[in-house]
Amino acid sequence: LKSPPLLPNIPTNQFNVANLGALGNGITNNAVAIQTTINAAAAAGGGTVEIPSAGSLSTYLSGPIVMSNNVNLKIDSGAMLQMLTRSNWPGTTTFISGTTLHDVEISGLGTIDGQGTNWWFPLAGSRPNFISFSGCTNILVQDVTLQNAPTFHLMLKGNNAGITIQGIKINTPDGSPNTDGMDLASTNVLVRNCFISDGDDNIEIGGSGGPAA
Repeated sequence: LKSPPLLPNIPTNQFNVANLGALGNGITNNAVAIQTTINAAAAAGGGTVEIPSAGSLSTYLSGPIVMSNNVNLKIDSGAMLQMLTRSNWPGTTTFISGTTLHDVEISGLGTIDGQGTNWWFPLAGSRPNFISFSGCTNILVQDVTLQNAPTFHLMLKGNNAGITIQGIKINTPDGSPNTDGMDLASTNVLVRNCFISDGDDNIEIGGSGGPAA
């Protein structure tokens, strides 16, 4: 048996997206502010990028976000990171993505929401992935609530190695189309202490894009 996956190495640097212009008003597209903050963290060698809770101003709409090495995207308790609506979304671009990265984390007690009803009714023929990692090592997803993804919540295919998913909640309505909790085709994967409720498979193992976990 393999040893448990290595957890990502995240430096202690802290970066708050509000300090670079993000507004949790539920209206503003914060993709530029959030991406700029991730890039600043990466340039400093890594760290935690915080999506803060600020009372009634805690819903951060955003377009696509690309992760970087040694970065933890942390959604605070009471905060929501939310996809733009279908009418404003750029095609089928993934919401939160990472390719050939190492030491990446998504955490916090807040919520990541995909506004999936925009994609389900009427059903779009092609839909964006919600959170997708490919060719990455040392990935941790913990504590967050994921809900209303346009399609699969966690797409972890393409030969990732070393994934830990723990303490998360996936809470999406029964009957929502193809909203798998997580699709795994990676090696050395640990899933524990999760609550998963969605409209399709809770956990799908194998399939396209890499070896089974």
